[in-house]
Amino acid sequence: MSVANAAISTTKAVFCTQKGGPEIRDLGQAAAQAPDLGEDEVLIRNVAVASNPKDWKVARWGMFEGIEGNDVAGTIEAVGSKVTRFSEGDRVAAFTRVATHDKYGAYQARSVAPACTTWHIQTNTTYEQAAALNLAFLTAAVGLYVTLGLPEPQDNSQPLPGAQKQGVIVWGAGSTLGDYAVQLAKKSGLRVIAVAGNSAFYVQSLGADAVVDYRSKDAVDQIVKAARSLDGVSWKCVLDAVSENGSIESSVEVMDQLGGGKVITTLASQMEEKRKDTVERYSVGSAYGANGHKSERWNQLVAEWVDRGTFKVHPIKVMPNGLASVPEGIKLLEEGKVHPIKVMPNGLASVPEGMKLLEEGKVSGHKLVFKHLSDP
Repeated sequence: MSVANAAISTTKAVFCTQKGGPEIRDLGQAAAQAPDLGEDEVLIRNVAVASNPKDWKVARWGMFEGIEGNDVAGTIEAVGSKVTRFSEGDRVAAFTRVATHDKYGAYQARSVAPACTTWHIQTNTTYEQAAALNLAFLTAAVGLYVTLGLPEPQDNSQPLPGAQKQGVIVWGAGSTLGDYAVQLAKKSGLRVIAVAGNSAFYVQSLGADAVVDYRSKDAVDQIVKAARSLDGVSWKCVLDAVSENGSIESSVEVMDQLGGGKVITTLASQMEEKRKDTVERYSVGSAYGANGHKSERWNQLVAEWVDRGTFKVHPIKVMPNGLASVPEGIKLLEEGKVHPIKVMPNGLASVPEGMKLLEEGKVSGHKLVFKHLSDP
């Protein structure tokens, strides 16, 4: 069966607009047409897709209007001319390109993804779990190992010499990105101070050396005290997985009190407002392009870790009604009331609901996952 004629379960997709928010549209016959596929890209028939806080932000801030979402899991339907690692029918998950073209959007029946950020789902991993990794996991890896230049996890699971003398502070450790940053840092043998709120107990279970409640009035002082209590450890960086509600200012203040260093945020546009001469400020880099080969390796590692049970997938919440729940899910995220994975039932029908939840900040403690297609 050709890609163009392959039957799909839905012709609908969720579009995000700056003024109207997320809305479900019927693509009609256009949905059955195979999208343009680059030589280094793959076409995935989606079984489960997941949401991220950026899903409501990029449209609201006028950065991109169209089919949103970047976390997908499903089966390979077609591959580009230079792709050799994947074949039709393979179970895969992927981090698609952000805010560039509708074909990369997750909230539809099929999505295009770069081969370098696509990985094979192993036997003991579900589509829902796989969908909850992609963007957040690779963002954490790029931030820690490319932008901050910290030691990477080794294939033999043994940390590099001297890794335990280096530390990283993860602000927003209870978020999906922060969760994965803590786990990756510990896989590298680094010391970790995690900053979290209600998820403090969960974050502690990830192996953080210290956990500080960001809601405390003296949170900055507590972080600095915790860092200084670990003798012989160099604290030269903060990964701010939240990058809002005062976290950037606090991260910069922590680094300044510890003698200076680097702060990485997810929102580059806000960094110039938070200046300290002793602190270098960066935004998280890209998982594609020059870092594509690194992404392939990191995805291979996490696929094996998750399958063996040595890396925790952030708790998920399955949303009902598929894509129809996306708007609600996004609303939860915006309200900070999500992230256990929450699987939204009813597929794409759940997307608008999910986005509304994201936007209103009601997604807390779990990650929203939308299962909108039948398992192959």
